[in-house]
Formats: sequence, C-alpha cells, structure tokens
Amino acid sequence: MNKRTLILTLSFFTLTLIFLESCTDSGTEADTEFVDRQEQLANVGNNIIIPSYRALQEASASLDVAATAFADDPNESNLTALQNQLKPVRLAWQDANLFQFGPAESLVLRSALNTFPANTDQINSNIE
Repeated sequence: MNKRTLILTLSFFTLTLIFLESCTDSGTEADTEFVDRQEQLANVGNNIIIPSYRALQEASASLDVAATAFADDPNESNLTALQNQLKPVRLAWQDANLFQFGPAESLVLRSALNTFPANTDQINSNIE
C-alpha cells in the first residue's frame, strides 16, 4: 500500500467515526431542545406578555375613570388628571404592542388603540 492510499483510507475511517459519533444521542438532544423551548416560551408568556397586557388593562381602566370624571365635570383639575393619565397608558401600550399576535391580532387590538393620525372628523362627531 502506498503512502497516499494509506492516508486516504485513514481519513475515510476517521471521518466515518466522527460522523457516526455525531449521530448518536441526537434524539435525546433534540428532546432537550424542545423542552427548553417550551420552558422559554412559557417564561416569556407568563413573565413578559401577560404582565404587559395587565399593565395596559390597569392603566386603561385608570384613564377611563379620569375620562369619565372629566366628562361628568369638565374643569381644569379633571382635565389635568386626564392628561396626566394618558402618558402611563401610552407607555403600557408600547410594551404590549410588541405582542400583536394570537388573540390580540384576531381582536384587531391595534386598530382600536393608539391610532395615528387621529381622525378629526370622528372626534368632532363624537363631541357633538
């Protein structure tokens, strides 16, 4: 056997062993990755998405209370309270806006909140 044939044969066996070694336990590794992905998605849902929508819901409820108070008694104090409550709602919307899929998408949440530019005709119609 010449030197070149020996090197090729050894290389072939080495590559074959490396390939076979890489194929073992791949099912276990894939299962571990799947479980890790499930845990990661559950973590994101429970610790990021749901709290951001809860914060938006709470801020929106506070804004609704301030808007109702202003509508019942339109004075400077109630207007200031209403204006001050708008910023937390906008910030909460920015956090929740990232997650516009699933129920938020099917309920068309984006078209109901934070519409820009404002429809001045609709606003004037609501005022009248």
